[in-house]
Amino acid sequence: MMTNWISAPELDKFTDYWYTTANNITRDWYCIIDIHGGPTSAITQVDHDSTSYPHRNALWKFELYDRVANNVAYPAGGQKFLNGWVDTVQDTYPGTLGMYINYADPELNATQAHNQYWLGNYEKLTDIKKKYDPNEVFMNPQSVFASKW
Repeated sequence: MMTNWISAPELDKFTDYWYTTANNITRDWYCIIDIHGGPTSAITQVDHDSTSYPHRNALWKFELYDRVANNVAYPAGGQKFLNGWVDTVQDTYPGTLGMYINYADPELNATQAHNQYWLGNYEKLTDIKKKYDPNEVFMNPQSVFASKW
């Protein structure tokens, strides 16, 4: 998830979840918080629509990851843990939190992925995809599609 700011109540909810829920999860999980720079960083010097990456004004990037080791099956409903953590920020954030395709969320459907990963750049990316990969050789359920999804 990507955000331009986090209010004190959101930060409190995020850290409370860490202490009350995440600390009780025995699977291998981690949380990475990247300081992305915000509206005055060098990242914003490139227009948000000049590349596929539209999140140039974000201040924070969060990667929440959860896994099991040694070929053990991931528990049914296990994703609820990470989704609950995202909700601590998303429920009080006014607007759309973007997502970074390199921190992919396997639970997103195509529409959600297209809206979150590429925001307003999706139509332009579709045109490029039609030109260079009209037969969908490079495709996954969350990728840019050459045809209507």
